[in-house]
Amino acid sequence: RKGPEAPFPAAVHDTEDVLKWVAGQGDQFDISRVVVSGFSAGGNLALVAASVLRSSFEELKLQIPMAIAIYPVVDITVEPAQKVVPKPIRPIPAFLARIFNDSYTPNPESRKDPRVSPALADPSSFPGTVVIVTCEGDTLAPESNALAERLKDGKRKVVHKFLEDVGHGFDDFCREGSKAWEQREAAYGLIVHTINEEFGHSG
Repeated sequence: RKGPEAPFPAAVHDTEDVLKWVAGQGDQFDISRVVVSGFSAGGNLALVAASVLRSSFEELKLQIPMAIAIYPVVDITVEPAQKVVPKPIRPIPAFLARIFNDSYTPNPESRKDPRVSPALADPSSFPGTVVIVTCEGDTLAPESNALAERLKDGKRKVVHKFLEDVGHGFDDFCREGSKAWEQREAAYGLIVHTINEEFGHSG
C-alpha cells in the first residue's frame, strides 16, 4: 500500500505480512536463507525488513542473511533541498521529494523512526551481508554511501557499488550498448555473484 491513502506504517506492515507468509511456506522455500531486495522506496523497505524487523521473524524460523538495496531512500529526516551531488542526473526535484515524504509520513516526527529511515537503525541489527548500489547522479546517493560506510564495522560483509555517470532509476530506460546499460549489467552481475557466493553456488 502507498501514501497518501495508506501512509506509514502501512507499507512496513505489508512487508511484514509478505515475509510471514514466506515463513509459513517452508515446504516451498528454504526459510533459513531469505534475501530481501528492492529499488528506491523498495530498497528502503528491504533494508527495514533486514534490520529493524529481522529479529521479529526469528520465532517463525525465517532468517534474512542478506539485503540488497539499489539506489534506496535511507534517511528522510534530511530536508530534500539539502540532498545534492556534484553531477546530478535527472535528480528528484526537492518539491516532489517533499510531496513523497509528506504522503508517506504526514507526521514529521515519524521520519526519525528507523522503520522509515533505516540509516538511523542500529548497525548491529543488519544481516551478515548487505549490498548497496548507488549512483553518481542520484541525490539520494550520499545518504546511502554513508550508510554503507557505517556498516563496514568488521561484523558483516558490505558490498557497495558506486555507479558513475548514471542517476536514480537509470536502469528502467537504458538502451542496450549504452554506458547506462553497461553499468546496469555490472551492478546486476555483482548482485548475482554476491548471492551465489553467499550461498555456495557456482557461476
